[in-house]
Amino acid sequence: MIALLLASIPFSSWIGAEWLTRGARADVAAMARRAAPMRQARAGEARTRRNLAQWVAAPHAVQQVDRLGSALDDADRLVSVERAADGMLAVDVLTADPARLRTRLRAVPGIPPLRTVAERRGDGALIVRFRSR
Repeated sequence: MIALLLASIPFSSWIGAEWLTRGARADVAAMARRAAPMRQARAGEARTRRNLAQWVAAPHAVQQVDRLGSALDDADRLVSVERAADGMLAVDVLTADPARLRTRLRAVPGIPPLRTVAERRGDGALIVRFRSR
């Protein structure tokens, strides 16, 4: 009898462990189902935080207009400055020398790289349209 009891210990331990494992797995699955909406909400909050951080880190319009103004010669004039919803910057500048203006704009820190999109004649000079990349 004692031999039978001693022989059944590993089997009963295995049964008990299997029972506890199944219970723990069921608990984990139930917690995962309850936590899914919370995880989705936190992912949305994280996206919002990243977007807000990018917005806060981006230079404000007034700062960029100041930086653009510092790059202009006395004869150059800002015609318009626009920022699209995606953060891209569009700038129109009235200038007599577009090549010199491009060189000066590249040298100003804090302004995103601008590429020339169009040039047109206006008031005795050229109006050059730049867009950020």
